[in-house]
Order: sequence, then structure tokens, then C-alpha cells
Amino acid sequence: TDGGRSQWHFVYPTEKAGRETLRRMIVYRGQPRRTVAQQLAGIFREASSPTVDVRTALDRAFDVEAVTTKFFTTYRDVFAKVMGLVRGLPDDEERKRFCQVLFNRLMFIYFLQRKGWLTFNGSQEYLEELWKEAQREKDDNFYAKRLDLLFFTVLNNERSAEYERNRAIYEALVGRVPFLN
Repeated sequence: TDGGRSQWHFVYPTEKAGRETLRRMIVYRGQPRRTVAQQLAGIFREASSPTVDVRTALDRAFDVEAVTTKFFTTYRDVFAKVMGLVRGLPDDEERKRFCQVLFNRLMFIYFLQRKGWLTFNGSQEYLEELWKEAQREKDDNFYAKRLDLLFFTVLNNERSAEYERNRAIYEALVGRVPFLN
């Protein structure tokens, strides 16, 4: 762990392709832990079986391939669903490009959120809070009202006099966000 115990590293020494390596899972205070909790619970569950030894259970728990496969399967399914919901673009290829860029930007926003650089209504669960606020206000177009403003005005706008005049409006719609260009 670090000095403040804000993150825990579960480290597992293993050998892969004739090379000794260290695999690890990291748990951050205040961040979701579902995947790590499932992996660690799997060690206990599998090692409790008379047919699986602890080493095999550890190998499986620290194998990222299963998690990666699940992520990309879910990503593909969500991507297809979003492609079907996008309106205003004339053909599948344009919708696909739009969705790819949108998903990349959302992953970047999630990365910034995990770093603690974004807040909305005082919460660092930025995207979730942004969405909840849009639902409370019954926004008819979350992308146009919030995400477009976030991507093209707030993240990509130096803090000019004009920006400062509109700061309260921006923060009401997308929260506290640093200029990143």
C-alpha cells in the first residue's frame, strides 16, 4: 500500500513464457472494486474445491484475459446498441465513426474521473452524477446539452474573460472541469 493507505496492491509472482513476472491487482480507496473482489473471491471458492489447488486458483484470478474478453464483449454489445440509437447521421459508416470517437472520449473522461480531476455537484463520480442531473432536468439530448459542451467548450477552452463570464453556466451543466486542450 502507499503511505496514506489509499491504494492496495495485491501482488502475485508467476512465471510466463520462461520469465518470472509480477502480476498485480490494485484497489483504490473510494473507487469501485467489483472486479478485484470477484477475482479474490474466486481464489477462495476455487481453492476450497478438492480438485483445484491454490496455485491454479491464483493463476486464474490474476489472469487478465478473462476480464479483457468480458470487457470487449460488453463493449461490442453496448456499441451496437448506441449505434442503433444515434439519429441524424445518414449512414452506418458515419454513425460508427461518431460512436467510436464518442466512446474514446467517454473513456478519457472516465480516466480523468478516476484521477479525481472532475467533479459534478461535489461528487467525483462525475459521469454518473452528470447523467443523474440530466435525468432530473429531463434533458432531451444529453450529448448536445452536456457532452458537446464538455468536449468542445470546457475541456478545450482556455480560461478567457468570455469563459469566466459564463463559468457559472458551464459549471451548472458540466461541473468543475480543468482546461486540458
